[in-house]
Amino acid sequence: MSCLIRGKSAYLFFLLFLFTLALVGCTDQQKDAKYKKEDKNDPSAEQKEKSIFPIKYKDGDFIQVVGWLSKQSIAYIGKTGTSYQLYEHQLATGKDKLLYESDKEIVTAKISPDLQKVLVHTNSLNGGEITIIDARGGILYRNALESFEAEFVWNPFTNNEIAVTIFKEDWSSNVFLLNIKDQQLKEEVLIPPFSQWAKKEELAAINWQEQDDAMQSPLQRINLRTQTKDVYHLPNVYAFSATKDAMMTISTDEKKDEQALYTFYDRGFQSSRTMSVPRLAKFNEWFVPYFAMNKDYFYTFVPKQNGDVETYNQGFTLVSFDIKSGMQKNIGKQSVENEPISLSPNGEWLLYGYYLDKVINLNTGKIQPISINTT
Repeated sequence: MSCLIRGKSAYLFFLLFLFTLALVGCTDQQKDAKYKKEDKNDPSAEQKEKSIFPIKYKDGDFIQVVGWLSKQSIAYIGKTGTSYQLYEHQLATGKDKLLYESDKEIVTAKISPDLQKVLVHTNSLNGGEITIIDARGGILYRNALESFEAEFVWNPFTNNEIAVTIFKEDWSSNVFLLNIKDQQLKEEVLIPPFSQWAKKEELAAINWQEQDDAMQSPLQRINLRTQTKDVYHLPNVYAFSATKDAMMTISTDEKKDEQALYTFYDRGFQSSRTMSVPRLAKFNEWFVPYFAMNKDYFYTFVPKQNGDVETYNQGFTLVSFDIKSGMQKNIGKQSVENEPISLSPNGEWLLYGYYLDKVINLNTGKIQPISINTT
């Protein structure tokens, strides 16, 4: 009798085991179906790239992209007949909004670091002009500006000041300080050309001297409050970039003199990380590839080997450098050309090209155009 009971129990246990397997199988199939459905609803990186709507300038000529106005919108210059326009273009929807229009040629436009203002530089046979507009196109400032060429550097600490350098045909220059809030444009003889803002009332510039074999010089400090100049206690450099959050310098790597050494400093000018890469020579100076950065990452083009820029033909690798960890990695697998780049506010995209008319997905390295000629 006990044997019969044990036999029935074993049989019931076996049926229960089969039922459990069937139940698990059904559940797994339901999960697979659910995941497949979720995968369809969750667009891949490639699908996300296709969601970018390019500029379709139907009624005239596309001139160039200026830069980022937000994490999803850019500013670009176009021309219709004899009129020039500055538009805001929404990458997610393809919609355009007219910000500014002029019967003078829009030579360039510079967006403020806080993305709330735009300097528009126009020129014609009757003379040049600068106009500052807000994010909705309202005019904040306007004044004549006679120049052969001009350079504009926004103060990222106030977003209300601009260092304006005017170049004449003989490349002599004058530097002016534009204060938008006070509506003043006055010459500032203390500021040299190609200066950048290092602090609210302080600019930095390379104090070019009789160059040594390394073709680099000290980095100079210009204090507007005290009206004095001195030199930072840093190694000599041949290029640099200053932002609100950090400063980057480029110098010769003392351990490998054929390499370029990128050094990143915090606001107290304490060195945090360095990156050493091959570099190219350019006549009697060092060649500096295009770059872009925010407080966390630095992006630039690195040559495959050392050489001379006039004969170099091996292409470049777009690399990212994590300023905090010091990690360096390649973006994409293909070689690219060294052309201007502009980093999006969310750090996910790079505008790319001499007209900034392409965009690079920093997650995939894929490049796609953002302007389409429809004529």
